[in-house]
Amino acid sequence: AAAQLAPGVGVIELTQDEALDAEALEEVDRRPCVLVGGLELHRALEAQGPGCRIAGGTVQRFPLVPLTRRQSLAWVRAIGGRPLPGDEFEPLFRATGGHPSLIAAWVEERGRGASVSALADALVGAHEPLFARIDQALEHPELAGLYEWLEENGPARVDALRTATGAEKGAIDRLVMAGPVSRILGEAAEIAIGCGLYTRHRDLQRGVALRGSSDPRERRKSGSPR
Repeated sequence: AAAQLAPGVGVIELTQDEALDAEALEEVDRRPCVLVGGLELHRALEAQGPGCRIAGGTVQRFPLVPLTRRQSLAWVRAIGGRPLPGDEFEPLFRATGGHPSLIAAWVEERGRGASVSALADALVGAHEPLFARIDQALEHPELAGLYEWLEENGPARVDALRTATGAEKGAIDRLVMAGPVSRILGEAAEIAIGCGLYTRHRDLQRGVALRGSSDPRERRKSGSPR
């Protein structure tokens, strides 16, 4: 979008395994650029030090994070052309957790006549590539323990998560950017796993792993999917 609006702007896309290499830094030094990437990009920017300065300029970050309830309502109306009644919006919001692409998919399937009860299974299956990318992001040592703590203890205060895990703000930011976790900033910031579709995907994955285990001790250790 930035390249279309301003043809002189460079677009540098970094893959999951790349950071800011010499070639990218040289490009940034020559002209204004948009850096596109995942959590590794945000880690690389944070490593640049306070203010995320690169080649003498400050980088403005625009992370993809879940939409708030109000933003989700506005997004539903924007893509669906009409507001949803409360009894339809609540299942949508609980299932998607405010994830923009999942909201769009939900509205599209409803527009085709799919029932609310059938939507969750259909969308989990259709979005396995997205959920696989989230799985990969949450396997990172920085985030795995945070997500597992939320599974066991959430919803919770952000301060409680930080105290229990020792997580820095940047790590919690990236936990939210990963997709299924929502953070509400208020008088007391709260954080929770908000995406019901991803939770269902994770439970299905655990069920497959459990059935695949031939060791009864491992089955007892794993427990039943929640």
